[in-house]
Amino acid sequence: MANVLRVLKPGGLLQVKTMCGEPVNAFFQQSYDAASRCQVIQGVAYRYCGLPDDILKEIRKAGFEILHWEILNQDGPGEDMLLADAIKPPR
Repeated sequence: MANVLRVLKPGGLLQVKTMCGEPVNAFFQQSYDAASRCQVIQGVAYRYCGLPDDILKEIRKAGFEILHWEILNQDGPGEDMLLADAIKPPR
């Protein structure tokens, strides 16, 4: 996030699309560590599935202003996805 903020011009846009919420995929669940919210395989964290509020806080903490966000695929067959549009504030 810091590198994206650094290279974007003021007013530049960032779009984030990432898994969020509780994992529903059986393979993901088998290797899911609830404490870290990561899929862990042979001791290595492969995927993070954070709570939407935590992900949005991370984007804001990096210095972006969130313009819009929504959760996609709620109650669908796969993991929920957080879609967030953010902007690098003008100087």
